[in-house]
Amino acid sequence: MTTLHKKTILIKALTVMLILCIAFIFLGCFNHTSSSSDNPVSDILRLHIRANSNSRADQEVKLVVRDHVLQFLKVELEDTVGVEAAMQTMRRLLPQIRQISTDTLLRQGFHFAATAHVDTIFFPTVRYQYYTLRRGYYRALIIELGAGTGSNWWCVIYPPLCYVSIHDGGSGGVRYRSFIWDRIRRSS
Repeated sequence: MTTLHKKTILIKALTVMLILCIAFIFLGCFNHTSSSSDNPVSDILRLHIRANSNSRADQEVKLVVRDHVLQFLKVELEDTVGVEAAMQTMRRLLPQIRQISTDTLLRQGFHFAATAHVDTIFFPTVRYQYYTLRRGYYRALIIELGAGTGSNWWCVIYPPLCYVSIHDGGSGGVRYRSFIWDRIRRSS
């Protein structure tokens, strides 16, 4: 084997090792999976709403509560910078969030209250069209309606990946939009 051939093999081996090292570093930087509630995914705050039961009425009112809470949070979190500031805001707003949720239930004819608290809980992996939220422990604003034993609804409230826009066209409806998709469309 010639000296040139040995140098070529050595350079190829070093290149492969360098690429593997860079790949491990890169994957480590973007791995948001956590195995412990003591080490939650640190840059995301989620909203988790648990319905009273799986009855059709309880599932429908869960979405009405969602609309009112997200409308309130959109305004309150508008100028928030950083997940820690969002957490502080959530803790400060817990009484108002409970009240908005309970008032919404009462206006819709339900005779049970809502609770709200901030906790770190496990979420499964969810894939959206342009991004994936890996399974793991996340900090979350948790709203339980009544017994809170029904199917749930959740989204990411910080950074604002879901938010509410009220239509002005007389429909009075609510439209959910993706913060990420809006940014992608604006930059194209």
